[in-house]
Amino acid sequence: MSNAIYAAMAKVNEELKAIGKDQEGYGYKFRGIDDVFFSLNPLFKKYKIITTRRNVEIERSMREVPDKYKPDKNKTFVEVFIKADYAFISLEDGSEIVTTGFGEGQDTSGGDKASSMATSNAYKYVIFEMFNIASQEQQDSDQVTAKENKNKGATGAAKKQETKASKPEEKKKSPFRNKNKAPAKVVTAGHDI
Repeated sequence: MSNAIYAAMAKVNEELKAIGKDQEGYGYKFRGIDDVFFSLNPLFKKYKIITTRRNVEIERSMREVPDKYKPDKNKTFVEVFIKADYAFISLEDGSEIVTTGFGEGQDTSGGDKASSMATSNAYKYVIFEMFNIASQEQQDSDQVTAKENKNKGATGAAKKQETKASKPEEKKKSPFRNKNKAPAKVVTAGHDI
């Protein structure tokens, strides 16, 4: 048996673009499982790769938590942890690469979503690690602005002053942020983080 899967995976990796954190929910941006499927599906078809999940281990826990909307009632909080092997198989010769993924999911609306969340998270992070998928395209070093170049040699005090003088970013609404505090901005070697 040859190892066509290695060549196929390398070709997918060459053509795969960054998957941005374009979805929002729960107070943060994220990359959803559909984003992963939409990016990989055409490439997996082109290079004749399928994936399967094996050796699934599931741990499920349930506990009662107060319902914040109905203080006199509790609701069931379901948490699921999954560990599974994911095989990437070449349809050319049956060769495969197997890796292990871990996922976690929670649900307070009856628990029916916790397992699918855990499964999606496990697969998604296997894909991110297998293909080293970035959340944004890497900028060409020629695209660095003069302002960023100027700040590269600045001292800590100068960087701090530059941060204060920068145009304020639009504040995102978050239930966890103190409304009286501005969001922190970190500058390292002239690049915003």
